[in-house]
Amino acid sequence: MVLALQSAYYCYSLKPILYRRRLRAYQARWCYPDKTLTQLLTKLFYCLVLTLLAFVAHAGEHFIAADHALIVYEGRWRSTTGGEASAVWAGTNVQLTFDGTNVTLTLTAGNKSDQFRVVVDQQAQGVVRTKPGTNSYLLASDLTPGVHHIKLFKETFYGAEVIFHGFTIIDGKALPTRHRYSGRVEFFGDSNMSGASLYSEKDGGDTGTYFAYPSMVSRMLNAQPSIQARGGATLGGEGPNTVLSFIFSDNWFDSDPSYRSGFMPDVVVINAGANDIYRVEKSGQKAEVKARFKAVIQALRDIHGDMPHIVLFNAYGWDKNEPANYSAEVVDEIGGNLSACHFPWMWEKWHGSMVEHAGQARVLSRCIAELNLGINIVNQADVFNGFGESGDVANGSFEAQAAAGFNAFGWRYHDDGVARIRDPDSAFHGEYYIQLDAGELVHQGTDATGDLLPGPTKGTEQFQLELMMRGASNSIALIGADFEAQPMYNRQHQKLTQFRVSPEWQKYEVLIEPPAGSWKSFIILKAGRGTIDIDRVRLVPIR
Repeated sequence: MVLALQSAYYCYSLKPILYRRRLRAYQARWCYPDKTLTQLLTKLFYCLVLTLLAFVAHAGEHFIAADHALIVYEGRWRSTTGGEASAVWAGTNVQLTFDGTNVTLTLTAGNKSDQFRVVVDQQAQGVVRTKPGTNSYLLASDLTPGVHHIKLFKETFYGAEVIFHGFTIIDGKALPTRHRYSGRVEFFGDSNMSGASLYSEKDGGDTGTYFAYPSMVSRMLNAQPSIQARGGATLGGEGPNTVLSFIFSDNWFDSDPSYRSGFMPDVVVINAGANDIYRVEKSGQKAEVKARFKAVIQALRDIHGDMPHIVLFNAYGWDKNEPANYSAEVVDEIGGNLSACHFPWMWEKWHGSMVEHAGQARVLSRCIAELNLGINIVNQADVFNGFGESGDVANGSFEAQAAAGFNAFGWRYHDDGVARIRDPDSAFHGEYYIQLDAGELVHQGTDATGDLLPGPTKGTEQFQLELMMRGASNSIALIGADFEAQPMYNRQHQKLTQFRVSPEWQKYEVLIEPPAGSWKSFIILKAGRGTIDIDRVRLVPIR
């Protein structure tokens, strides 16, 4: 504080206050007529009070810079010259345990907005969408006093790098993060692995790596993940968008054969090859794609040695030339800690939603647990199983829904308008049922053999489709299935049975007999006339 005498007035001012890297400017100036010394002292006292209040108002803020030892980073980050942390890959995340009630963070991003999932105390909350330039984002507020854990998880890779400057905690301090993982899993792959279109059943909408199967598997296994995946990626070939390039890159754009991430995995999952078949001549396609698999496996073993178990994770049921046809041959030809794991592609879109990823997560987590590496399934998946088990349909009573406000419930539709209704007093089973108006339908793809393994039916398989229905007067339902061989977009042999639906809940049954050569059966529920309610759908294998 400076006391200055100007003419017949006593004047004093507050100078700027510097608080932890952030300039808080508090400037005031008061001038009073020359009166008694008592009045002057009173004014000086008030000024001191104001100064103290201004300091206290911000004394609760604690800035924790990006290079602070208590901040935890997962995935591939790089340090900037200024000490900040830079991330490009979707799946990277930054974490902090703290004692406080509010937390914000500061990011610098480019013109293309990326999406981050906010996770507070292991519970997924809302999202942060970056804005161009350097901005602060409120992650959590009004938390109960005590210890909390915050994670900011990068869900997308739409633009360039995002730079993390640090956290700001209100009324608290940083604490060590104490979490013991059961193992480490490294992921390399394409758009399926990155969670493209995760929040859409129509192959549109945002990527969502947090609820994509790699992240879900990691939580189920209590494993630390490292995810490198991007849409359109191939195993090998030219340019940066190949798994061979990902292995040696911390930011996708640059690949350096001398780069080492420092992440030593117990398991490496490779989910790629689907895009390769469109970039290789058909005459030598199988040999070339197998060679690319082998090149990726060799590169990983050159870096990590022979100890990590490599899993080739590929889908079956979408193309006659799909890599799942021969990934097991690669395993047999190379040997060592290497295996193939397959999952069914039972939806007619090029990307699955969160529901299908939950099915993939269960398949992969079982494959990893069966390796007997001490990495076991210890947590439930975040989302219900999108794959019907033991030949049954998924979510046949419509009780479950996807996470994070995404309304998918495992039954797809062509046109919007299908209603999933919560009415515990009226539902036949549980609390929910679906309602179809005339012309509306839902369908669900199932493995035609019912075993969730690659291969066609023999023509002897039979299933009993059972469901409860009720409808308005003179309502007609059309219930049945059509079937598809290995390639997508070739559904045929549709057979629907017509029922006049009772106004009260009643059980209806249809025999489902997939023709020989079927890989997928699509169960169809359609309202032909009137409004129909449907509940407790079951598909029971007979033989």
